[in-house]
Amino acid sequence: MNKSSSASSGAALAGLIGCRAGSALISFAVAMPVFLGLGVAVVEMSVLTFDYHRAGEAVRRGARAAAMVPALTSLAALGPGQSVECHGTDTGLDCAGTSSVVPADFTTILTTMQAIHPGIQRQNVTIEYRHSGIGDMEQPGGMRPIVTVGLRDLRHAFLLPGAVPGLPADLPLPKLAANQMGVGFRAP
Repeated sequence: MNKSSSASSGAALAGLIGCRAGSALISFAVAMPVFLGLGVAVVEMSVLTFDYHRAGEAVRRGARAAAMVPALTSLAALGPGQSVECHGTDTGLDCAGTSSVVPADFTTILTTMQAIHPGIQRQNVTIEYRHSGIGDMEQPGGMRPIVTVGLRDLRHAFLLPGAVPGLPADLPLPKLAANQMGVGFRAP
């Protein structure tokens, strides 16, 4: 038992050391999660980039719509270097405390933006009217303000939240804004 069992166990051990059967399976088992993780990361980054692009296009179209509709608030007191900012709230629209607010036109602007990026909510949108120095309220063409539409607090939700431990379920998009020269506004 001494010589024959030690000789047979030594031969079996030598056979296992030189045997490469199953090594491809082990390599695949180690590499597959890495490649799968890279694939998921590429898809997530692609969707994030697309979402950012959609938000930028929504802001641009919102600025165009805001420039074409009448001002959401009275611009009669708007002088050189002054601006009025309106922002959406959960219940409607707030234009720096002014009382003459037109929520129907804000809804038109918001709907135009949501056609491009459905995740945009009222509270994400800001609209600012700045005096451009072109025209005044008494001229036939009226004063032409610079209309700025912005997005704030918009978040991108990941496709696989919790897929990577420690990563958040969503990511805030940066603030976006677009300017457009508004139509002429005249004093009533």
